[in-house]
Amino acid sequence: FMSNRKEKIITVTSNKGGSGKTTISLCMSMYFSCRKNKKTLFMELDSSPGDFAVLFETVPENSIEIALKFPDKLSTYVKKVNNNLDVIKGFSSPLTAEEVETDEIINLLNNALKKYEIIIIDTQNVLNGLIIDVLKKTDYIFLISELEIESLYRNLEFLSLLKNKFLF
Repeated sequence: FMSNRKEKIITVTSNKGGSGKTTISLCMSMYFSCRKNKKTLFMELDSSPGDFAVLFETVPENSIEIALKFPDKLSTYVKKVNNNLDVIKGFSSPLTAEEVETDEIINLLNNALKKYEIIIIDTQNVLNGLIIDVLKKTDYIFLISELEIESLYRNLEFLSLLKNKFLF
């Protein structure tokens, strides 16, 4: 769907690990921040934990876990990569991600939209309440698939689940 606001949330997801979600999200973030000169936030919602700590040398104190509790102080918990790109590391464990309430993630995204023109969200390969909440707030969903019949079938099932159960 298309939103009327000028800020956009783009979520990259897949129901398979190792499909390139982080790589594609990173490329999108660099494209919007460098080529399009848009103030961009690259947000990790992987609770495995993901690759952000290594990629961006983030510190545990600066993560989405703390930012969710103090959404109005989001800029305190992001790491500046360049003039237009900030990143925020995901959760330290899947259990922490499972405890996030809908209003917490929506408040954080709403605060982020006040500062950033583009938010790129890198998700995990497990569909949970947090990911559903984010997908509902998202303007564009990039569903990544491998070119194998099994992967394509799993993604069709994923789309069917989003449409029929969660009314996307």
